[in-house]
Amino acid sequence: MAKEKKVYTKTITLPNGKRKYIRSADPKELDRKYNELKAEIGAGVDVSSDVTVQQLAQTWYNVYKKPHLKEGGQRAVKNTVNNHILPIIGALKVRDVKPVHIRQVMAAESDLSKSQQRKTIQALRGIFRAGVENGIIVKSPVPEEMKASGKDTEEKVPLTTLQSQRLLQTVKDTRAFLCVAIILGTGLRREEVCGLMWSDIDLAEGSISVNRVRTFYDNAGSFSDDLKSKAARRTVPTPNWLTEALRAAHANAKSLYVLHTKTGAPLTKDSFRSMWEIITSRTTDDPKLLGKPIDERHPKIKYGIDFHVYPHLLRHTCITRWFEAGLDVKTVQYLAGHETPEITLKIYTHYLQEEREAVTMKRIKESDVLAAVGQ
Repeated sequence: MAKEKKVYTKTITLPNGKRKYIRSADPKELDRKYNELKAEIGAGVDVSSDVTVQQLAQTWYNVYKKPHLKEGGQRAVKNTVNNHILPIIGALKVRDVKPVHIRQVMAAESDLSKSQQRKTIQALRGIFRAGVENGIIVKSPVPEEMKASGKDTEEKVPLTTLQSQRLLQTVKDTRAFLCVAIILGTGLRREEVCGLMWSDIDLAEGSISVNRVRTFYDNAGSFSDDLKSKAARRTVPTPNWLTEALRAAHANAKSLYVLHTKTGAPLTKDSFRSMWEIITSRTTDDPKLLGKPIDERHPKIKYGIDFHVYPHLLRHTCITRWFEAGLDVKTVQYLAGHETPEITLKIYTHYLQEEREAVTMKRIKESDVLAAVGQ
């Protein structure tokens, strides 16, 4: 019969008067646990806490994050916590979480973008920092050296002038035209163009004032004058071609809203998706299909573009056109509604790099000196 393994025990009195038992089959391990527990108590940590990661995460969100975030930011944080952290470690007691558990969370995100991994790491740091601050743990289990390792988001390549013209021609006389034209001409964000009313547009002066947004966190959608930042509230001049298009649309307008449903009501999430489908249905990856009907049932609807388009790409294209027009960074920052110049400068730097490459290529090709070499 196997000899029963001896278990060693020590007790320690907690600040609340209760006694906590520590057990181990190894005397040295027992001493380590005892000294560690004693140090935690001395640091003011509640070693009797049964708070789980899910409970701490909820408190962290409600107290530390939610009061300082707008609706979009709140949804982003909740998505990260609920879908990327809690399914893996939510049921664990905060005191039981070790660095290996944190690495398990990140291992599950190995195929995700670097952006999402950053969000997850930031949330983990915030949650366990709150645990330290409130005496649940003495040290965060999130490794200090942990960094996102996913793929960088691909650099957005703006549409060329020819592509922009083809896109406008493709959606001409459709419900999507005005949306595409406004974003291409003013760089408004999707939620900003969807929030426009005719009272925001000065057709005589040729400008659009951004006063509200329309968000689609549910299908119904909602208006809000709580913009992304103070910088988002701005007035953007409209180029002459867009001003003329707006005047023509306003002459036949039967709704207070610039973009609306067939009944004149504000757009819903589904109706915006339906409107954008006008563009995607006319898009092909095969240039040979351009100008041909999309199918036999719709002989009048033809493929018009062989590149893919989404609202933010149109905004990016407009901002690039501003730089090409010679506008300085500070002016573009205002027109784009960027709160800080970092995003503006990133686009500007990319634009300058491409411009320098094009100039270099042109100079090399046209250089008489270089052409003479080898003759």
